[in-house]
Amino acid sequence: MDKEQFSGTLTLLRPSVHFPDAIALAEQSGIGHVDWLDTPYSAQDIVDRLAHIVRQPHDGDIGDRHFLSWLIQQGRLLPNLTHEFHEKRSLHDDSIAGYETLTRLRNRPSLNPEHIFAPSTILSLEVAATSLAVEAAARLLAALAADGKPVPIAVNCSAAVLAHPDFLAAMPILLRRHHVAPGMLGIELTEISYSGLDGRLLENMRELGTMGVPISLDDFGKGATNFDRISDLPVSEVKIDRKIFQKCRKGEFPPSLLKEIIDYCRSRSIGTVIEGIETADDLVLAKSLGADCGQGFYWGKPVPIESIVPHHGA
Repeated sequence: MDKEQFSGTLTLLRPSVHFPDAIALAEQSGIGHVDWLDTPYSAQDIVDRLAHIVRQPHDGDIGDRHFLSWLIQQGRLLPNLTHEFHEKRSLHDDSIAGYETLTRLRNRPSLNPEHIFAPSTILSLEVAATSLAVEAAARLLAALAADGKPVPIAVNCSAAVLAHPDFLAAMPILLRRHHVAPGMLGIELTEISYSGLDGRLLENMRELGTMGVPISLDDFGKGATNFDRISDLPVSEVKIDRKIFQKCRKGEFPPSLLKEIIDYCRSRSIGTVIEGIETADDLVLAKSLGADCGQGFYWGKPVPIESIVPHHGA
């Protein structure tokens, strides 16, 4: 406890002969609330209690890592995943042009989705989780279609998952199961710096294209996602990373260069999306650059399916 500097609450999962000693240690450490669970306990027991724990600024990241590690070790990660959707807007007429599916962790909704699957995570687990996100996107597609307001839905997918044979084999099954029309469910490719995957990655991307699954290149300008990738990969859309756009707004990145990239994409019939639009001034700048769409908190934060289609599941 002293090493990690946790504070606020102590939860004892397996009370034993050391229970009195633990209570005494908690009191000595100034912890005001002590909770305990009789065995056996479930992931939901943990989730219910974590919702009431007051977390200090210094223990948030540590707590997230420990909880994620526990879920993975116990084989409980997948049941504790949920999904939210962030809208994408047309910069031409402000209409909703689509949604991005974001994987969340129950009781840790603020945890960045990309941190849920660190490189150390078992790849088969990430493949299964990405397939769950595809299912969630398909459910939203069906609900929007029933409302007569269908728009494309995208799912984030790492290069390692996209190059995995199990994921490629699952996609046509999922598309048929949910009657997904061609072009309506897409993949946003992230983390493309994996070495040795380019051959399989390109092959699988082309195969998805034949299934009617468009590919977006996510986080352009971040890490290995550079200008060369636009011509190297068979993508239909490029999403410009929010940090690049913010640097452009602050004058740290030439707007003319960003506009040149957008114009280049247009010349190749590749759509463009600017991420990180948060203010009215951001929107004006994004429109001046000539991008097709925008995404950001200016239009709202990611929301669950029930906020988009309130009658869903009724």
